[in-house]
Amino acid sequence: MKAIADEGAGRGVNGKVRDYNFSMGLEQLEIILEQRCLLSRAQPLVVGFSGGADSTCLLLALLELGYPVIAAHFNHHLRESAAHDAQKAAELAQAAGAVFWLGEADVGRMAREQSLSIEEGARKARYTFLFECARKAGAQAVAVGHHADDQVETVLMNFMRGAGPDGLAGMAYRVVLPEWDETIPVVRPLLAAWRSEIEAFCSERGVEPVEDPTNRDVIYTRNRVRWDLLPFLEKLNPSAREAIWRTADILQADNADLEEADEAAWKEANIISGEGLVVLDWPVLAGFSLGRQRRIIRRALKKLRPGLKDIDYAAIERAVGFLRQPTRSRTMDLIAGIELRLEGSQLILCTAESVLPDSGLRLPAGEAARPLSVPGEVALEGGAYLRSAWRDPGTGSARPASELEAWFDGDALQLPLLVRTRLPGDRLQPFGMGGQSQKLSDLMVNEKIAARLRGRWPLVCTQDQIVWVPGVRRSQCAQVTAKSKRILHLWIEADQSCKASSG
Repeated sequence: MKAIADEGAGRGVNGKVRDYNFSMGLEQLEIILEQRCLLSRAQPLVVGFSGGADSTCLLLALLELGYPVIAAHFNHHLRESAAHDAQKAAELAQAAGAVFWLGEADVGRMAREQSLSIEEGARKARYTFLFECARKAGAQAVAVGHHADDQVETVLMNFMRGAGPDGLAGMAYRVVLPEWDETIPVVRPLLAAWRSEIEAFCSERGVEPVEDPTNRDVIYTRNRVRWDLLPFLEKLNPSAREAIWRTADILQADNADLEEADEAAWKEANIISGEGLVVLDWPVLAGFSLGRQRRIIRRALKKLRPGLKDIDYAAIERAVGFLRQPTRSRTMDLIAGIELRLEGSQLILCTAESVLPDSGLRLPAGEAARPLSVPGEVALEGGAYLRSAWRDPGTGSARPASELEAWFDGDALQLPLLVRTRLPGDRLQPFGMGGQSQKLSDLMVNEKIAARLRGRWPLVCTQDQIVWVPGVRRSQCAQVTAKSKRILHLWIEADQSCKASSG
């Protein structure tokens, strides 16, 4: 099978022969399309088609291999030649026998209105268009022309910014980007082909791609890496590009194993993962290694802000530090409007728009107090009930099965009972503290009841004291003994069909 580039294969930007042969033929490309991009010929592909050498090579190669493609060109209106470039792209696509779709937007104005850089605005507008095309066409993927030189530049940019294994692995052959679509992937079939090979491929077919003059404008970081940094590195090591490319390829394989283990860890730690909200099991997460903690926190942040690119080291370390030693308020503003909250054993990552989980016990809104007869019940939020019943002597215990029930000597309590919310100055004599009194506010803090829940937490009281804080602690008073003749049983019941009964 003829290589993508015979002339120039394995040569660098300066034309020197590389000491590692990365020359790739259509046969090798077909293997990449099937095994790494996971593509078939049964569904169309949308090709992001600028008309430049990269996308032209990709389009022509896919057509030669029999893939149904749509060439989707986006006019950003950033250059005077933009309309001419769009016309040239249309002619190239149509000459190759591909369907051509055109989109456009004033990216400069959009970037100003949304406070984005030109590069960010252009990418946002372009990918929005490409995925609209993919959904319209029922395409299996959006294919883009990123190649080996792009991969090397990306790895270096990530390294300079500070990155872990994911960043140093560079771009993947196939990846789903949730900010654009939850199911349609981006594929990059040319990641093993060098720019020189791509240009030779187009030249061999007599095609003159569109030239983008901004590719040499060193105002852009990528271009400074391309024209300044990489030539310098090649003076130190003539095979620097290949070495960096190989490192990324090795890390991609290693990351696949990490991701498998991380997926199992995510399932173990994740309690809720919805729109604007991630709830993690704090003790489970705290038991993971530092590296896994970082990756799970990063994953949670990406779920909350899919388009967020700069999740920096400092933000992840603040989150890890909070995990180990929470702030006194048990909250922290982290990054991009995301807040950390620790409520009981739950680590909550949320935004200002999030609807927080309905955890804990609460009296309905607007109700400060309700009488509790025996037998009887008081309705709580979320379908739960606080219920009461008389039991025969000997059936109660001073040490119930959980904090969701309590047993009392009925003759030692001053009835009637009242279920109310907290009042200023409330105190409790917690069971097991030798009759010592404690502020209710301190008890709630010590028991890690979230501040947002404390104001409506139900308290079972007699006329002069709190006898039970459901789900937390009972009072020292009215303990059941062998001499008790009437046993009062209090419990929380979530099943609405269950009615309290007398003993």
